[in-house]
Amino acid sequence: MKLVDGRIAGFKAYDYRGRVPDELDEALARDIGRAYARVVKPKRVVVGHDIRLSSKDLSQALIEGLTAAGVDVAYLGLCGTEQVYFGTFHLGVDGGIMVTASHNPVDYNGLKFVREESRPISGDTGLHAANTAAAIGRADPEAKDQAALGQRRGGVPGG
Repeated sequence: MKLVDGRIAGFKAYDYRGRVPDELDEALARDIGRAYARVVKPKRVVVGHDIRLSSKDLSQALIEGLTAAGVDVAYLGLCGTEQVYFGTFHLGVDGGIMVTASHNPVDYNGLKFVREESRPISGDTGLHAANTAAAIGRADPEAKDQAALGQRRGGVPGG
């Protein structure tokens, strides 16, 4: 994982993409789950994953991070991105995360994020803040649980 200006480099405009395991591993997926919970403040989210070999383990780690932060997860398992979007809207939950690298090469994986009603999360609507929160968790292991629980003094920059 590479930090650039205090942020994790794999975050793009609407998602996270990285080479497994160098840029995305289970520990980072767990931290991103905690950070998503900190920034979006969902009560319940939908999580699904594609067929890539790393996707199931990454989604389980993501779920661990979400549940550690008090989020209830509706796990769809193996599915398409559109099913996570549909599930998020149809179930009326607070967000959804799909573990997939879409069209990227086989050694990549990633995460796509939406809010309630399947509204996309971009840098302007919370993704930059989630990136910063995940970076804080990576840099300061003790801050992981504090940030997830909202106990970090001064809040999360950009959040």
